[in-house]
Amino acid sequence: MPEFDEPAIVFLGLARLKGVGFKSLRELGGVDVIGQKFASGGSDFIESVTRTSEANAAQRVLQLGEEAAGVLKKDGIELVRINHPRFPVQFSELDPNLRPLWFFYEGNHELLATEAIAVVGTRSPSSIGEFLTRYAVSAAQEAGATIVSGLAKGVDELAHEWALTSGVPNISVLGTGILRAYPAKNAELARRIVADGGLLISEYMPDAAPSAETFVWRNRLQAALAKCVIAPEWKRSSGTAHTIKFAKRMSRPTINLRINGVFPPPDHGTADEVFEVPREHSELMAVLRKVDPLTEARILTLQQQSLF
Repeated sequence: MPEFDEPAIVFLGLARLKGVGFKSLRELGGVDVIGQKFASGGSDFIESVTRTSEANAAQRVLQLGEEAAGVLKKDGIELVRINHPRFPVQFSELDPNLRPLWFFYEGNHELLATEAIAVVGTRSPSSIGEFLTRYAVSAAQEAGATIVSGLAKGVDELAHEWALTSGVPNISVLGTGILRAYPAKNAELARRIVADGGLLISEYMPDAAPSAETFVWRNRLQAALAKCVIAPEWKRSSGTAHTIKFAKRMSRPTINLRINGVFPPPDHGTADEVFEVPREHSELMAVLRKVDPLTEARILTLQQQSLF
């Protein structure tokens, strides 16, 4: 069962106070820094954050935190903060201003020690886009890779579904809290991913609602976890475009697929590499199987971390 120490309890409790949001928690420095400030300042620290005066503020935060931790324990949800042995090396490779300071997860954490390929795209795929999504997941299976996607409507949910059908390990990086699937109908898909040995990740507070900003910001984590990004169908002005940008910023290959020289319908974005399906299948597989020494070292480090 997950365990939550006092800094984690304080962090969870503070997050439930009015006016304390995701950005505030990041600005405060994350779980351990908040815990240190609470230990030295108590109610004075809480009042400085909320800009209100309340009797027994420290006790209230601890009570709220214990309640939140109880819910997470019941559902088997863990909280990992930066510098913890389970904090992924891939996240540490992000620029400091992009690096998550914590995240929640449910499921098989050891999947973070595997090679992964992100398959992401539009929420309204064409029939060609649907075919290319399934093809991308099947190619990942052939390469022995884990799938990373975002549980959103369209390409994301199709990638997760086909991975479940094909026996491909699944990581879903959520743009909402881990207790709040979006769209709501995908709550069952999330449960199936975990039951099948997959992993759910979110850096947002467990009951956080969706917003355009949260989906864009989470896309950097999808790019970080994957050794390359395949976008079967996407638009130039879309969330997937941000994933592509983050991937390029981290020197991750970005891949488009097409059939008979044709991309899926209009406004299709372009990535670094384009492969014809199925004519250039062998070339695509060569890219997907390629592992540079840094990636091998990263995977070894993650495997060592998973022993703790």
